[in-house]
Amino acid sequence: MLFRASAGDSFKRLGVVVSGESLTAIHRDRDLEKSFVRFCLFANAVICARATPGQKSQLVSLIKESGPWRILCVGDGANDVPMILEAHVGVGVVGKEGNQAVMAADYAIHEFHFLVPLLLWHGRIAYRRVAVFICYYFYKNVILVLTELAFAPMNGYSGQIFFADWLPMLYNIVWTSLPPIFTFIFEQDVSPKDSVENPQFYRAGQRHEYFNFWSFWKWIIWALSHGLFCFYITIYVCISPGYTSVGNGRTQRLERDHEGTLVAHNARLHAGAAHRHIQDLPRGRVLELPQPPRRRDLNRGILPDPGLSLRPSRRRVPPAPAHRDARGALPA
Repeated sequence: MLFRASAGDSFKRLGVVVSGESLTAIHRDRDLEKSFVRFCLFANAVICARATPGQKSQLVSLIKESGPWRILCVGDGANDVPMILEAHVGVGVVGKEGNQAVMAADYAIHEFHFLVPLLLWHGRIAYRRVAVFICYYFYKNVILVLTELAFAPMNGYSGQIFFADWLPMLYNIVWTSLPPIFTFIFEQDVSPKDSVENPQFYRAGQRHEYFNFWSFWKWIIWALSHGLFCFYITIYVCISPGYTSVGNGRTQRLERDHEGTLVAHNARLHAGAAHRHIQDLPRGRVLELPQPPRRRDLNRGILPDPGLSLRPSRRRVPPAPAHRDARGALPA
């Protein structure tokens, strides 16, 4: 049955009333179901009278399969439980018909008019907070990992960590708990009253303005820029006066020992080159490492070559003594 509320010569509203017997006939024909759904989308209100719990559940399932929208069902009795369970979000109204609907629902309200602030204020602000928290969670972890990646070339990919062991744990504890707590308690884009009085604010969530492809990558770009900024500012402001470049991508760290002598430490060793030298040596030869720098050269500012210089020695390794058995005889 159709009814229209007219305003002058033009029809402004359209309503649909369908009975349980009509729903049974509709569910028997797949084409009729599609036509019924398209027709209901043009209506301002659809009323299903005298429907069984199974028909309510089938109707919700039909609407879910017909589009990308989310379904919310409200019920107050045991006959509404299948419908509430089939919907994406279920709301139970505490009433005189028992608590079955409340126990099966995701949210419970005492009066039906509480549904307006539940949707327009609590639902909207909760979706916004979750969207911001997901982006923030990736943001803080990208900053932490990026500093370790940027430090890897400086330590020769040796696995040396940039932070102390307890700092990453403290970082996640502090920056995962405290900012969301204080932000989500006190931060509000609009007041609850304005949110209820202006339902158009709810459309921001329907249009995915708070969490989408561009908003996510905007946070990632911020994380990359902030991570590199924090790392290189720390390196070149706090550590760079003690470093000097010696070419070929190698650096030397200059420090003073307990006697005040300037000592150079290689920050990168060519382990691959050393391994090739060892493989090329004939059996029985040993490697002779370069002599350490003399103290008077260091005092004059003469630094040793930071490269790894390995040369075979003329000395030969004596053969290992043969092991004798229990009777003192040498092996054959």
